[in-house]
Parts: sequence; structure tokens; C-alpha cells
Amino acid sequence: MGKTFDRICNRLEIDGVKPLHGFRAFVATKLLQNGVDVSLVRDILRHKELSTTLGYLNRSKMPYLDAMNRLSIAM
Repeated sequence: MGKTFDRICNRLEIDGVKPLHGFRAFVATKLLQNGVDVSLVRDILRHKELSTTLGYLNRSKMPYLDAMNRLSIAM
């Protein structure tokens, strides 16, 4: 499955994504960058806890992740 995943990523010109969990992180990051509510992203990924969803995000691509994380902890 790893080679198939690599082939798909190459066709889509997606670099540096590791199979499965890396793809989940990529999807979560892209959804949030495009304004999808973090709670909906959590539901899409089927996480019980918001903190689990936030753990998938690439901090370098999400400058506002720390603010969202603080908000989720406060809730």
C-alpha cells in the first residue's frame, strides 16, 4: 500500500506526506487552512477529542494552531 500511496502523492504533486497518518494530517491541515471549522474536521477524522485532531496538524503550516489549541483546552 505504501508504494501505491507514494504514486498517488507523486501524481498530485504532494511532497513529504507519510502514508495514512501523514495523509490524515495533510487533510486536516488543508481543511483548516480553507476555513473548515475545527470541530467538523474532528468529526471527519472520527476523533473523540479535539486535542487528537489538533495533534495531526503541521505547526509550520498552521500559524494559528497554538491559539486554537489554547481555546480547546479552555473549553
